[in-house]
Order: sequence, then structure tokens, then C-alpha cells
Amino acid sequence: SGVFETAIFLYGYFRHKNHERGRAMIDQLEHRGIQPSHITHAILVHSYAHGTESHLAMAHQLVMRLLDERQERPWPGPVLAQRMLWNHLLVPLIDAHGKRGDVWEAERLFRRLVDSGEPLSPQALTVLMNAYRAVGDVNQVLRLWDELYATLVMRAASAAAASERLAGRATGAPG
Repeated sequence: SGVFETAIFLYGYFRHKNHERGRAMIDQLEHRGIQPSHITHAILVHSYAHGTESHLAMAHQLVMRLLDERQERPWPGPVLAQRMLWNHLLVPLIDAHGKRGDVWEAERLFRRLVDSGEPLSPQALTVLMNAYRAVGDVNQVLRLWDELYATLVMRAASAAAASERLAGRATGAPG
């Protein structure tokens, strides 16, 4: 089966809480020399992170191993899809710890994401904001709301400028 079909099977296994079969499928891929993409790992991490405490610990170990190996691990796939590599892996962990009321660990993982150098995603800010909301820390929620708003305004301005440049090129106007 192809990579696309494998991802569908993995998602189905994990969605139906059949973690063992999903993990076995990933192990089989690796045994055959097929390197799972960061999206495949993200499916695994998301599933484990929202399971039992032992599954969360397994997801945490996997992500920490991947973070440690990041210099030697080339991820297959389009370059643009790799821009949010660590976001796809860390946000499910931040969310899971936040939902369990472990704001300290959620914040620590968020700082790892910031340290990765990737641009902050609205999803990362939102799940951390939700973690603080869950424990009643209104000041942190408001701080993150301001940061989320600033991030979205900056993205909207960038997208508008790019659209204007493209529209200028499409009409032949100087840009």
C-alpha cells in the first residue's frame, strides 16, 4: 500500500483506540526502510497524547526522541509542509497536558516550540491559552490573547500584501 493509504489506516486505528495495531504498522514501515513523515508521527502523537497517562508518556518520549534526533533526521515530503514540523508534534502534547491541568508542562513544551525557531501558530497559542483557562489563570489567558491577536494581525497583513502583489502581476500593473 502507498503512503496515503497507510496514513488513512493509521488514522483509523488511532481514532478507534487501536494503538497497538497503529504502532505495529509504523514499526513495520520502519523495518521495511520507509521513514514515516512528521505528519505520520503527528497522527501517532495526537492519538497517544489524548489517551491514558501511559499513552501520554509514550507520546512524550517519542516527541522528545524526535526533537533530539532532529539534526540527523531528514523528513520526507514537501519543503513547505515541513515549515510547521515541530508545531505538528508539540501542539498535541501541549494540549493534552493543558487539559490535564499540568500548565507547567504545557508551558515548558510551548517554550521548546518557541526555541525550535518555527513561527508560532494560532493553534499553539490557543491550546496554551486553554491550559491557563482550565486552571483559572485569567492574566495568562489575557497575555496570550494579546499575543494571538498580534500574530493574526501580522499574518493577515502579510497575506494582504502578498495578494496585492499577485493581483498586480495578474493585471500587468507594476508591483
